[in-house]
Amino acid sequence: MGSDRVLILDVHAVGKRSSLCATLQPILEPEFRLDVVVQSRQMTEEESAGFGAALNKRFKPGLIFVLFSHRLLKQTKALLESIKKSLPEIATILINESRDPTDVLELFKVGASDFITPPLQAADVLPRTWRLMKRAGYKQFEVQATKEQPRNRDLIGRSPCFLEHVERIPLLARCEANVLIGGETGTGKELYARAIHYCGPRASRPFTPVTPTFSAFDGKKTSDKCVQFKILTGRTTVPTIRIRRG
Repeated sequence: MGSDRVLILDVHAVGKRSSLCATLQPILEPEFRLDVVVQSRQMTEEESAGFGAALNKRFKPGLIFVLFSHRLLKQTKALLESIKKSLPEIATILINESRDPTDVLELFKVGASDFITPPLQAADVLPRTWRLMKRAGYKQFEVQATKEQPRNRDLIGRSPCFLEHVERIPLLARCEANVLIGGETGTGKELYARAIHYCGPRASRPFTPVTPTFSAFDGKKTSDKCVQFKILTGRTTVPTIRIRRG
């Protein structure tokens, strides 16, 4: 690996650094040796295939941020495939300008490691970068998580929609982002969350479901403050919930 060297790959149609890159760069520069590559030209198939090897030869990055938008998804996917072929052990973090989760899942299928949603903040970017660069056995975990069937013995169904969501479990499990699981009571939200936990890097730690009880409030308009349930450090819980009182 390239130790503390980070590369920003800015896939941008205009040919100059995007606003995302302009925000990300000052967050990373004080902590890492930083390189920036702006890729705007549509590459031939042969050029795309050799892109990852060229990056490795020139920069030898320890981690790569991939900045892209929906209209350049096809080009970004080809570049990411080349990067993962030449640098399978290097973590890649996606930042999607259009914030479309479907685009992120599409790139997870070709080996992306994690994603961050704008607006970018140091509190989100830096801890995730450090963890991915220092994670021991990252390559082995990524391959295992992608190939193994998740712990889903209790997830039973045959519909195409259901199976599609089950197949996403190992993709979601390896990233650090919070996952919001919606559905009616009794549809298996906790089972799905548990499967994500046991397919991810925190599998050896406790899974702690938290069910907020709203009857504890008397309904009086006492204040305009928020009651907050925070995520416990080092284990998996439901996402942070803020309840506005009053």
